[in-house]
Amino acid sequence: MYLLTPGQVTRRPQFPFLSWMSSGGRHLWSVTYPGSDQPGATPGVKPTVEEKHGKKYTTFVATEYKTQLVAGTNYFVKVHVGDEEYLHLRMYKTLPHDGEKLSLTAVQAGKTKQEEIVHFD
Repeated sequence: MYLLTPGQVTRRPQFPFLSWMSSGGRHLWSVTYPGSDQPGATPGVKPTVEEKHGKKYTTFVATEYKTQLVAGTNYFVKVHVGDEEYLHLRMYKTLPHDGEKLSLTAVQAGKTKQEEIVHFD
């Protein structure tokens, strides 16, 4: 991640998934990562999401995620939950000296495949 001011933004073709995230007045460069290694794909996340959201899902596939470096790492994960429905998850992973624990902090329902993952509380 790079700390940049808004005037320093450049789009580079070798990084087609680059986008902006904002936290505390600073803009943090974040990459959208496709693939199956998302933190939302971990086995313990689905039951926690179902409990927090109050709904059972037969499909639960993480499709992409973004990161935000804080005192640990925030993960913003897009999860396909069937038909055209997606969830956005916000998870927090502690630093290594705190055991790198992953916890679910928020869920946004009613998202679509085309909606960009953005910072949310």
